[in-house]
Amino acid sequence: MSKNAIVSLNCYLLTHTPANFNIELKKQNKMNKLIRTLIAGWGAKKLGGGCIGTIITFIIIYYLLGYCDRM
Repeated sequence: MSKNAIVSLNCYLLTHTPANFNIELKKQNKMNKLIRTLIAGWGAKKLGGGCIGTIITFIIIYYLLGYCDRM
């Protein structure tokens, strides 16, 4: 095996460990929550009536988006 092949293999193993996959999943989860929050906020602004109605609408939309994400 050549020195370049060993270096490439080591780089591959360092970047493709389960810990790095876990970090990627956390990044995706944070982005997913951010998008979910933005969509719920926009929907609550459009559908909500008054202060309390907007908050309740936001909570319902946020929950429904999370429920659909788990399916």
